[in-house]
Amino acid sequence: MMRERTKQARKRGGQVLTLLLVMLCCLLLAACGKKEEKAAESTALPYSESQLLLVIASARQETEEVYGKEIWDKRVSGGRETFSEAYFDELKEFFYELSAMNGMAEERNVKLDTEEMRRLHEAAERFYTASVQNQPSFGGLSEEEVEFMFQQYARALKLRKTMREDRRAEVSESEAKVIRLQSAACEKREDAEKLRDEALAGGDFRTLARKYCNADAPVKKVARGDLAPALERVAFAMEDNTVSAVTELDGKYYVFKCPVSYDTEATAERRKSLQDERLQNLVREAYERYLSAHPIAENAGLWDSIEGKVSKNYSGSNFFTAVREALRYEGV
Repeated sequence: MMRERTKQARKRGGQVLTLLLVMLCCLLLAACGKKEEKAAESTALPYSESQLLLVIASARQETEEVYGKEIWDKRVSGGRETFSEAYFDELKEFFYELSAMNGMAEERNVKLDTEEMRRLHEAAERFYTASVQNQPSFGGLSEEEVEFMFQQYARALKLRKTMREDRRAEVSESEAKVIRLQSAACEKREDAEKLRDEALAGGDFRTLARKYCNADAPVKKVARGDLAPALERVAFAMEDNTVSAVTELDGKYYVFKCPVSYDTEATAERRKSLQDERLQNLVREAYERYLSAHPIAENAGLWDSIEGKVSKNYSGSNFFTAVREALRYEGV
């Protein structure tokens, strides 16, 4: 039975998606929901049952290596289903997303170059010999069919790499900046002024905060958005090992000491995190537009058949790792 499948981004969240994202590195989006109205004529997945079984077996193997075989029987989603059931649902979404990402790559003219194709061909050949050949559970899967799956995953990764270079995904040093800050909020201005004067004279800021504000003032990492705008302007204008003027806000009097005005490592980590989030949003928006125009039909019978045939004892090479190592991409 065929059912129209168009998608709007949704966050499944929780333990299942968290664990899947550790394993399925090319899961670029949150899983997507269903919409009843037809946006366009649907197409079928371009993958055979054997191709799907191969990738699923590899994915399951990696999950077991990380979390152990006992993970499959654990209850998730508030106890409504086992991890195994939820995991299979997410894997189905992965293949729809993989197909859509390749369609998006085609529209954007994102192609694998000659060298990438050569490396993928060699990697697929090695993978086929080591993990697929003479394995009856994959239904006589050919080397060409294995290479096609390598190319599909590789092209999706290359699209992500290309979209990462979109200027809209860039995050500036200023946006990502992280400082190390001590903060004291006093009830009275005179106490804040005394704290500041003694801190400028070399007094220990944390001790002074306890004395005048009855509060601790440990050194904390602070990023943009962590403080009220008026306080952020003061804090992020400070130099190393300086003490701020007293700043009043909402009836309290703030004094800062800034041991480090630019935390290089924390800033780099935050910049990557913000860029990944911004990229995710760009990909999600593009994905939604693509799926509204190119819905993918879901064949329930296909998935019922696959679920009953998934190899629980796959011991071959890892499909995802093999493709990534062939591409040699950084940070994708």
